[in-house]
Amino acid sequence: MNYYAHSIKGQSKDRWQPLHAHLAETAALAGDFAEVFDNAIWANLFGLLHDLGKYSTLFQQRLAGSPIRVDHSLAGALEAIRLLGKHNVHQAIAKLAAHIISGHHTGLADGLPSDDPGTTLAQRLTNPLIPDYSAWASQITLPEPPRLPDLPRPETCEDMAFSLFFWAHMLFSCLVDADFLNTEAFLQPDKAALRNAYPRLETLRPALNSHLTDMTKNSRPGEVNARRAEVLEACKRAALLEPGIFSLTVPTGGGKTLSSLAFALDHACRCKLRRIIYVIPYTSIIEQTAEVFRNVFGPGLAHTVLEHHSNVAEPEAASPEDADSADSMRSLAFENWDAPIVVTTAVQFFESLFAARSSRCRKVHNIAGSVVILDEAQTLPLPLLRPCLAAIKELVSTYRVSFVLCTATQPELGIKPWNRNGLENVREIVPDVESLFTSLERVDIEFVGTMEIEDLSERLVRNERVLCIVNTRKQARELCESLLKKRAGGLYHLSTRMCPAHRRAVLARVKALLKDPACPPVRIISTSLIEAGVDIDFPVVYRAMAGQESIAQAAGRSNREGLLDRGKCCVFDLPHTARGEQSRRQSACDAVVRAGLPLLSPAATKLYFDDLYALQGEDALDGKKILRRVAKTAKDGLFPFRSVAKDFCFIEHDEVPVIVPYGDAAEADLEALRTGRTDRGLYRRLQQWIVTLPPRLSGVLLAAGSIQPVGFAGLYYELVNLDLYSGIRGGVGGEAELGLNPADPTFREAEGLIV
Repeated sequence: MNYYAHSIKGQSKDRWQPLHAHLAETAALAGDFAEVFDNAIWANLFGLLHDLGKYSTLFQQRLAGSPIRVDHSLAGALEAIRLLGKHNVHQAIAKLAAHIISGHHTGLADGLPSDDPGTTLAQRLTNPLIPDYSAWASQITLPEPPRLPDLPRPETCEDMAFSLFFWAHMLFSCLVDADFLNTEAFLQPDKAALRNAYPRLETLRPALNSHLTDMTKNSRPGEVNARRAEVLEACKRAALLEPGIFSLTVPTGGGKTLSSLAFALDHACRCKLRRIIYVIPYTSIIEQTAEVFRNVFGPGLAHTVLEHHSNVAEPEAASPEDADSADSMRSLAFENWDAPIVVTTAVQFFESLFAARSSRCRKVHNIAGSVVILDEAQTLPLPLLRPCLAAIKELVSTYRVSFVLCTATQPELGIKPWNRNGLENVREIVPDVESLFTSLERVDIEFVGTMEIEDLSERLVRNERVLCIVNTRKQARELCESLLKKRAGGLYHLSTRMCPAHRRAVLARVKALLKDPACPPVRIISTSLIEAGVDIDFPVVYRAMAGQESIAQAAGRSNREGLLDRGKCCVFDLPHTARGEQSRRQSACDAVVRAGLPLLSPAATKLYFDDLYALQGEDALDGKKILRRVAKTAKDGLFPFRSVAKDFCFIEHDEVPVIVPYGDAAEADLEALRTGRTDRGLYRRLQQWIVTLPPRLSGVLLAAGSIQPVGFAGLYYELVNLDLYSGIRGGVGGEAELGLNPADPTFREAEGLIV
């Protein structure tokens, strides 16, 4: 009997994909993926085993059109346990193999029974209700698995348990990506032919070097640009060093974005690493950073830069055959990061490393053999700090990754009593950080005490060019409303209640106005989204009290180019505003102020993070006990993959995406979504029209009829009461446009009520 892996509707069986070919090709591809971290034999074995369940008469009937459902993933898991047991491989490895193979469609399951019956590996292995698949033995020859030494007891070795957990994720990623790619090559050869068309990293170096040379020639003479040149030179020297962990500690405005890219490109080429992954903390600046890189490489190489956002929902595919359903967004979910340069968010990067769903894990193996730039490293969430550091150490020690911790406020991430997972052997790229900070100090910081919104607005009215940054969207709106009552001109608002396209329009307008010394007043009221990666320069900045890193970022928006003798940053308190992690960061900053240290100095940064992390304690730095849970049953190879993935979450609240029809382009994309004319490009474009809301607020708006579901599977909502959005006309970036106001969901402008 002939056995097949995939059928083609309406085609005879001689056009179907033979099962033995799919297994062999998937195994070879998975082995190629794992070669970079010396695990090709294991990946190859899992590729051969993964679809053994398709060697059943029932599954072949399903390919021919029968509606019967067949579990074809568990067979390979059972054979893996038998094979590895036969060769005396440790049972933990055998069970991990079963985790990987049985989950290659449905995702990595929890190992032990839970509150969700029938979904754990232990339950599936004891109730293998699968049809006879014994025909595989006559067609597939399995290689002998590599021998491993006896593993230490995981209950006394948390690091070893985490290494196994991470190893499983990497090999699972290799298997899933290979399975999808081989299926795609058979079912959609035209699409498959478009892959792997990227140039090598060496091809990008001349474009970057040329761009940097032009920047140097065209820059104004002065201390700031001289120091930026020194930072760039230090990065190029450090790129010659061996792979490992680096830090790049540069004051805000010191040119670290392009300097770190220069390091990464030179270092990758020298050490034969495969790609550069630039990890950014804020979705609001990912497009901007990617655009900077595209401008560097020019039109001919712009396609080498891939953006991967984190704020678009990714539904799970049932199988690789579903990867391109025309009415779904699954093609976005299957992004596998095979581009030379990836720009993504910290949420996407770290949550993928701990994910369980096959769609989200698919990209993970392509992190191996890379240079990872972690921008604003101090923003890692405190409750997940130890698991994040454990992942960084594992990537560096086992998977040939070089990490660069890039920030103006370098956190204390070494081994401490409160952080057993601290990083070791971190090499600072800048030779004299203290001198660099001293020479680029160009802003005076003044603490002006506690004040109410009205007092603050009085101060802002007296400044014609001023940026004020507050901690919450509510504060930003209230401050704008207070200034409007005072008839303050030139008022601009920035917060995540505005869609990204609207924020870009406002910033473009403000930047144009600031270039004219005789322009009208410009007053920006913003949340913290303006602090990272936004190149904007004000003589005076006001900043609500926050963590030291936030105040440093705010100060970096004053006298950014060093054209004034001194800039000014006024730090104030708004009463009763700090909560949770923000409150703890503010308390640590208070300790620095009490110590009398210059707030932006490296000494102040060290004291701040020492105080912040010590205040938290070791347990709080792994708030969900992820490392302890991973180690608990590691000796049996039964890991809590799915529950860890659920708990490893940078953003605790699931936000609901609401699409705002901001201008004609947004309306055209909405119409495509309404009518099902979807593609990868559409879901990329939609991100610029989205405002996210917590479920409570979105539920109120839905009940009031102000938003309604739109598009595939109810993942998105459309704003239909346009009176709730100030600045809806799009593309202008006018004064006092506040974006979406969900406070009164039934609000209507008077003009709209006239019949």
